Amino acid sequence: MSTPLPPNQSADDSELVFSDASLHTEYDEVPYENHPFRRSHPDAQAVVGKLFGMNVAPLSTARVLELGCGNGNNLVPIAYSFPGSSCVGVDLSPQAISQGVEFVKQLRLPNVLMRQMSIADIQPSFGTFDYIVCHGIYSWVGADIRDKILQICNDNLAPNGIAYISYNCLPGWHFRGLARELMRFHAKPYKEPKLFVSQSRAILDFTAKHSSMSDPLYRALLEREVRTVSAIPDWHLFHDYLEENNAPCYVEEFVQRAEAHGLQYLGDSEVSKLVPQEFPVEVQQMLGRFSSDIVRLEQYMDFLRNRMFRRTLLVKKDVTLTREFEPRNVEHFLVACSMRKEVVPGQPNKFIHANGGALQTANAPITATVEYLTNIWPRAATLDQILEAVKSVFPTQASLEARKLALASGILKCFLAELIELRTEDPALAAQVETKPKASRLAQAQLAKSDVITNLLHEPILADEPLKSVIRHADGSNDLLELTKKVNAAVSQNAKVSAMSEQQVALQLHRLLKNGLLESSEAR
Repeated sequence: MSTPLPPNQSADDSELVFSDASLHTEYDEVPYENHPFRRSHPDAQAVVGKLFGMNVAPLSTARVLELGCGNGNNLVPIAYSFPGSSCVGVDLSPQAISQGVEFVKQLRLPNVLMRQMSIADIQPSFGTFDYIVCHGIYSWVGADIRDKILQICNDNLAPNGIAYISYNCLPGWHFRGLARELMRFHAKPYKEPKLFVSQSRAILDFTAKHSSMSDPLYRALLEREVRTVSAIPDWHLFHDYLEENNAPCYVEEFVQRAEAHGLQYLGDSEVSKLVPQEFPVEVQQMLGRFSSDIVRLEQYMDFLRNRMFRRTLLVKKDVTLTREFEPRNVEHFLVACSMRKEVVPGQPNKFIHANGGALQTANAPITATVEYLTNIWPRAATLDQILEAVKSVFPTQASLEARKLALASGILKCFLAELIELRTEDPALAAQVETKPKASRLAQAQLAKSDVITNLLHEPILADEPLKSVIRHADGSNDLLELTKKVNAAVSQNAKVSAMSEQQVALQLHRLLKNGLLESSEAR
């Protein structure tokens, strides 16, 4: 941990060159390492829209606009996974756009356009889009650009389009803002980005250790922020915490601003936050008595959760919405799930999700559904396909309609608990390891510059050396024997990786399959 320095004092590690290019924005000076944001994906938006009765645009032909696209790490995978879509990204940083354009050329994607321009310069003539994405921008720009973002979401959104805007929110940022103000107060004299960040960390740690013992709550708050800040990289701290502009707001305030621009609140892309199911029944009942207005109700839940960040979805004000989570609507989606089963003798079935959530149930149809979906993951299935797969566990006297409703109700509950996914469309995911397996070309290209790759489900995957070795050679032209030979020929040049047997290569291919990194031959 660095030591807090008096103002204007230098340090040995103060010199840092983040870019040798001509600087234009602070994002050129300190690049923002953006990765795909699953909840910003058009499919996540479309699911909420369909749940609330919208006739959403299909992803296969969608027009997508991303404001503040950076180098395209969020936008380009969308275009790659849905080649019939049309994707446009704008960003102020010339360096980021240049990197993105080069990557698009490398992938030979005809459906992506990236433009270096200010959000302020976008006019209605820029075109209309089915999905607009604005992640990590709104809270970090001035009031004029915040208004412009909302204006774009009205002027450039298709009649049934959906806009996603993420932002820091209150009340959670009241507490986090204390740490931010402390860090900026101390670090402001230091102009070098690395020293600015290191001194921000140092003063927070110093204050947490030496704050007055007469106020233990204050010290506990600072210690929590030290833990949070120590877990994030410098670029994240520099941009997300220490930006000159950082304007958190209450969700009620945000929606009022959106309404002034002809928009209405659709929901949150984090659908579990739309319902108070984690609270005791008496709390849920009291919340229902407080208000029937969805925005006001969510504001109460934000207070209960001390929420710090929101991913809000907006639509045109004249779109008609139905605000009921109707189980029968599950029939209009694809359903997907992957959970690990824990067997405890004498206990109901328990399934553990990768996000830490758990499902414990004695319900035979739901148990069979989770097992079936986990087996076919990463592919999804329709409700009818699931019913056919698990029909043997239903009581023989139950009608088809009763089975369908019971299963849909259970799936919806699991979806609202983030244990089961709903999708509107599947990308070209392989259903099995094919005779000549093909890894995602996007992932293959990403490996040239990073160990973090993007799967076809729009998730970042950290690839280890064995996985990378197989990805690089699984191009759809080699069977297992040929692939093993090529992997081992390359391994001889790489001291980090040992030679692999056919069985070991097959294991890595299975990992690729389950991580959504193998493409179906039908899409080639």
